[in-house]
This record gives sequence, C-alpha cells and structure tokens, in this order.
Amino acid sequence: LTIVVFYLLIRIAVQTERQMRGLIGALILLTLFQAGNGILQHWTGVGLGGTTAVMEGVSEDSLDDFEEPAGIARIRGTGFFGDPNDLAMALLLVFPFLFTWLLDADSGALKRLLAVVFLAVLTYAVFLTHSRGGFLGLAALSAAYVYRRFGRTVAVLVAVAALVALLAAPGRGREVSSSEASAQGR
Repeated sequence: LTIVVFYLLIRIAVQTERQMRGLIGALILLTLFQAGNGILQHWTGVGLGGTTAVMEGVSEDSLDDFEEPAGIARIRGTGFFGDPNDLAMALLLVFPFLFTWLLDADSGALKRLLAVVFLAVLTYAVFLTHSRGGFLGLAALSAAYVYRRFGRTVAVLVAVAALVALLAAPGRGREVSSSEASAQGR
C-alpha cells in the first residue's frame, strides 16, 4: 500500500516533461549520494551517520586486537537501505536512466560522459555490496540494454560474460543456494 501511495503522490505531482527530468535528476543524485556513502564506508571503515560495513564470514577467533577480521565487508546504506542487498537494488534503480543517456542517439557528449562516470561509480558500489541479487539485476539490465542497442548476439555474449564473472568471483559469488534466507529475493 505504501508503494501505491508514493506512486500516486509522484504521479499527481509530476505533470510536465521538465518536472519528470527533474525527478530523474534528483533520483540519480540521491542514488550517487548513497553510493558515495558506501564507497566512503569501504575505504575508511565508517560512512556517514556512523554506518559500518556488514562483516560476513567473521569468526570469533579473528576478532582479537591484533588481527584484521577475515571475512567479506559488505557496504550498506543509511536508513532503510541498511541491508547490503537493499542498497544494491536501490542503486540499480537509476541504471535504466543512465543507460538511456549513454545509448540514446539524441544524447550529447556531456550527457554520455556523465552517464559513463555515474555508471562506473554505481557499478563499483554494487560490487562492494557483494549482493548476488544486485549483480544478477545489473547483468539483466545490461543485457536488456545491449540487446536493445546492439542485438541478440552481443546481448548473449554479455549475459555469458556476466555468468562467468559471477562464477569466477571470489567469496559470495559462487555460493548460490536455494535454501539460503535471501534466495527467494534473487
């Protein structure tokens, strides 16, 4: 019900193409803020608001004062994006807009350059979440836009490359199980 109410509020508020472009721009900037917060969290250990990465695979034995914890640090966002999987999905929200900026024939050079930079930052942040669902979402979005622009053959190659990258990834990438708690979300 909450999503329906938010949709209706946005639908009532956004009446013109200019307002829609403003809404999309605001979504991109806010998403970049969340990505930047996660990247800051990864490199400094603490993000804005005191958020820290979720450590997975850390044993009690590795938590003494002299050792770095041996595990995977998964960045997370602030607020209701506190779960790395939720942050990854939120970051993916603006990829279609940026892919359109990049692949649209009417886009200028500046818009394409911004799209490349923003996509690089967001892709890096999705990688730092170590979210398999986020990676699969990114692969699906990429394949769909590559298919739209370059055709089936290139899209299949992108999908196969994404699958190989997922299987070759260190850590969580190879641990896909249907009995896991987050498996239904993927």
